[in-house]
Amino acid sequence: MEGGNHKKFLHGTLEVTIFHATPYTPSFLSDCLCFWENPAYITIKIDNKKVAETSHEFNRVWNQTFQILCAHRSDSSITITMKTKCSCLGKIHIPAHRILNEASLIDGFFPLLTEKGKPHPNLKLRFILWFKPAESEPSWGRVLSHGDYQGMKNSTFPQRSNCRVTLYQDAHHHWTFHPPVYLQGRPRKLWEDVYKAIDGAKYLIYIAGWSFNPKMVLVSGS
Repeated sequence: MEGGNHKKFLHGTLEVTIFHATPYTPSFLSDCLCFWENPAYITIKIDNKKVAETSHEFNRVWNQTFQILCAHRSDSSITITMKTKCSCLGKIHIPAHRILNEASLIDGFFPLLTEKGKPHPNLKLRFILWFKPAESEPSWGRVLSHGDYQGMKNSTFPQRSNCRVTLYQDAHHHWTFHPPVYLQGRPRKLWEDVYKAIDGAKYLIYIAGWSFNPKMVLVSGS
């Protein structure tokens, strides 16, 4: 969706690689003691919602990459913050509209801002930020239309074969329910199908559940 030449939404994948930061010596002794006792780390936020965090490192070298799925308004702000356990060392603010309309790739060694909003003279962060719009990535849905789909990109588990999904309109559906729900075949009863699947299973890997009514039976209405 666009208004004029400007996009209204940050919709796609934000790929951020955090490399390293320059050494920094705090001004106050208490801060110095705190610094040496605590490793530094980086957080990434979109509109004050944390979406990524690096490991905690004493040498300030991370070399970590994050794939962040985005569906935010163009007036959102991306904030990259460097912290220790007891203090905030500096921040970088990147408006979403800059990524959408000016530069989808931001690469460099950037000074962090102090609490007063001024560039810190001795503290910089090396990172790459690359925004890939959803319409340019086939894994956002268009590949579902043909048989060559190989699964979602960057997913934890690979795509499996011989799988199926059964749709249920409710956990237990009585034949007198109105208005009628029309699914392929007939309305299915979830609890009955679960019971039959467990009863006829050769192997049972894992099942967990709970109920506020200990007298409730699995097959309702029988």
